[in-house]
Amino acid sequence: MSESIDVLRAELPLAVRNAATLFNSSRRQKEWLATRQLLRQMYPHALHIEHDELGKPTLIVSENDNLSSQCISISHSRKMVAVLLHPTIELGVDIEQIDARAERIKHKFLSEEEFRRLPFDTDYSYCLYWSAKESLYKWYAKKALDFRENIHLRELTIQEGSHSDADTAHMPFVKQSGQLIASIQKGDEYFDLSVQFAVLSDHVLTWIVQ
Repeated sequence: MSESIDVLRAELPLAVRNAATLFNSSRRQKEWLATRQLLRQMYPHALHIEHDELGKPTLIVSENDNLSSQCISISHSRKMVAVLLHPTIELGVDIEQIDARAERIKHKFLSEEEFRRLPFDTDYSYCLYWSAKESLYKWYAKKALDFRENIHLRELTIQEGSHSDADTAHMPFVKQSGQLIASIQKGDEYFDLSVQFAVLSDHVLTWIVQ
């Protein structure tokens, strides 16, 4: 998000531009406007985003005078915005700048088994695992999940580059990609899931569509 607020406001509807001014922080204004600019490019028929009582977002679209909804997930870092859409399948996305923040709280979101499986004791590894659990949390969309107790990361597969990976072939700037096999268990609920990831410069992007 290197663009200025004025640049991000360009060509957006007046209601969207006005809504951005409700945020006191210029950073939040830029996140709001950048997200709507991405949506405008990805889906010109997007009208607005609604949230349910738990905060789960849904994109409302209008096409040929018909209203419909799309699954949507949104994430921001200090420099980037990520938006993921699908007509029907639940999803989650997260983007994180690679720094020491995740390492400082590792004991809050990693189990002892995950510590043992961590590929490297680096900011990148901790950030990847934190981001994967954020995407899983958003996919579940019911809140009340403990990152350490309810979300479990198991097998990690890493692929250098992206050119042979169908999910990231359109992103030539990807330095590394792969997937994490994961599960969510809470009460009687159990889900086996797969989180995709890509390393973009100094950021890690994770997502799930399942």
